[in-house]
Amino acid sequence: RQVQTREVEPGYGGTGVEALPQTEAATDEPADTDGDVLIAYFSRTGNTREIASMIQAQTGGDLFEIQSAESYPASYSETTARAEREIDEGILPALASDVENFDEYEVIFIGYPIWWNTTPPVINTFLDSHEFEGKTVAPFCTSGGSGIQGSLANINRYCAGANVLSGRDLSGANAGEVSQWLAQIGINSDGN
Repeated sequence: RQVQTREVEPGYGGTGVEALPQTEAATDEPADTDGDVLIAYFSRTGNTREIASMIQAQTGGDLFEIQSAESYPASYSETTARAEREIDEGILPALASDVENFDEYEVIFIGYPIWWNTTPPVINTFLDSHEFEGKTVAPFCTSGGSGIQGSLANINRYCAGANVLSGRDLSGANAGEVSQWLAQIGINSDGN
């Protein structure tokens, strides 16, 4: 299925929206992981990809790299200009590809860098393109200092009806720290 770029009202997709309080945004209920695990991530510089790979190694889940149909520029300043415009205007950029058999996954890790204290627009497109009701969602991010809190409003908005577990900023984490987070959210290293 091809996702089309569309513009939405400001405030949708993370612009001008306050994050939900942590008590409403996430739970530490154990995840029901009897089904398949998907680790979907967006990584511009490779930092989020590295963490996604650690999660994959410990859960045995399937990796899926979320990519914009129009790649972000190699230049940092050009990327930030484009991303800032997409966030400000609520643009959901088209995706290069999509996950096959998304409905078969029960536990979905969503990984992303923090851009302007929220999720990158390409993550919003991915989330908006799928039905998360009844699934378990575990958000994780990499950040230069903003942390995950500001992005949780988007995760909760797009993942309505899902069991959204406590997200974690895993910037610079090692395999042991990833393992500790997985244990905290009730996902064992074998995905169960």
